[in-house]
Amino acid sequence: NVSIPKYKHPLIVSICRQDPRKGINYIIHAINIVSKKFPDVACLIVGSGSFLKLNQNLVQKLQLEKNVSVIGFAPDIKPILQEADIAVIVALAQGSSALTVLEAMSFGKAVIGSNCDGIPEDIIHNKTGLIVEKGNEYELANTMIRLIEDERLRKTLGENAREASQRKFGFDKMRSDIEKLINKYLPKNN
Repeated sequence: NVSIPKYKHPLIVSICRQDPRKGINYIIHAINIVSKKFPDVACLIVGSGSFLKLNQNLVQKLQLEKNVSVIGFAPDIKPILQEADIAVIVALAQGSSALTVLEAMSFGKAVIGSNCDGIPEDIIHNKTGLIVEKGNEYELANTMIRLIEDERLRKTLGENAREASQRKFGFDKMRSDIEKLINKYLPKNN
């Protein structure tokens, strides 16, 4: 298990492969902006990839070591998502939906996602999460500030996200879909 340091809350978390398409640098720049208003803001960036060292270097260059931890690969993200208050997935190019959006939603977290490919299909803006323009660190920072300041909104978005996740991907939905497939493709015994 990954040992999660004790962070002040709300804790902002991003879990994804660290490559140029994932927009981690925009998260780091947004935290730099947020830290001017909230000096103790905490952000945990999880995932391995070719940009891991570059992102760690950016954190150092911006002198954000007390705010941003870039920890690399974590074998189990469950304790990280349990600890998180806000999940951020701001891909620049995705190709489809982002699994971490769905995982964060299933944990009842307020999610900030970019308007990239399949991400807006999973997040209903202002209902199950918040959508920001991809590659816009200022809009991302303002959205983070909004969620930091408004705990009620954070909790409402998280609750709505969990409910939507259960409706769309929960066990009952899966069982119903399997029953439909069985009824459609297997002959009924009379």
